[in-house]
Amino acid sequence: DTSSLAVLPDSWVWASASQLCSSIQNGNTPEASMMTAGYGEVPFLKVYNLTKNGSLNFEKDPTYISKKTHLDLLKRSICRPGDVLMNIVGPPLGKVSIVPDTHPEWNINQAIVAYRCLEGFSNRLLCSLLLTESVLRPLLNTSKATAGQFNISVNSSRSVAIPVPPIAEQETLLGVLSEKVSNIESMEAEVDRGLRRAARLRQAILKAAFEGKLVPQNAEDEPASELFARIQAEADTEANSAMKRTPSKRKTTKRKTKKKATT
Repeated sequence: DTSSLAVLPDSWVWASASQLCSSIQNGNTPEASMMTAGYGEVPFLKVYNLTKNGSLNFEKDPTYISKKTHLDLLKRSICRPGDVLMNIVGPPLGKVSIVPDTHPEWNINQAIVAYRCLEGFSNRLLCSLLLTESVLRPLLNTSKATAGQFNISVNSSRSVAIPVPPIAEQETLLGVLSEKVSNIESMEAEVDRGLRRAARLRQAILKAAFEGKLVPQNAEDEPASELFARIQAEADTEANSAMKRTPSKRKTTKRKTKKKATT
């Protein structure tokens, strides 16, 4: 039922992700003893390796598993270059990355779902669409909160509605997207450089200020040592005045009463 979805151009159609992919599957996490940090046979991806710009960041705390674990225990979630990954446990949700070709095979944990597109539908387009608010929001709305986490089911990941343009238009659309995103990234890089320059300038100004180099020095100005001595003297005077204003507490003694002798 597409009645609740946006109206598409005449040549486009709505389809579920499961109609566009040969496989949509989440992973699993082996025992800690089966994983190694920094080196190993097969790269094992976690949510922190995914990004919100479509790229994969395996430089962040890379984890590996053995080929045996990969082919036996985790054979259900073997990933290949070109697969589209999305995290289904957050926060934050909405991280989407394409598996690069730096390794022939990868694997994923249970907080990630992998989409393998059928021929005729671009994985890059799927990645871009899953990063689009209008496509992602209905999926996020299905998430359930459990113990401080938000979880999207694999079934919801399979049924998410995807707008599908014709093949020729997919390539044109991707070309335009690539150009626009490249421009945005250039702007972001320039802003980042500007922020770093501003931070360095701020530190330089503060350093100059506290080295007495920001304003001209006047020999007739009161030396800081005299100013400090005067401030201390005023503080001492205030303290003494406060002590004089505080009334001293008189000690009170209980008067003993003589008990009358009883007859």
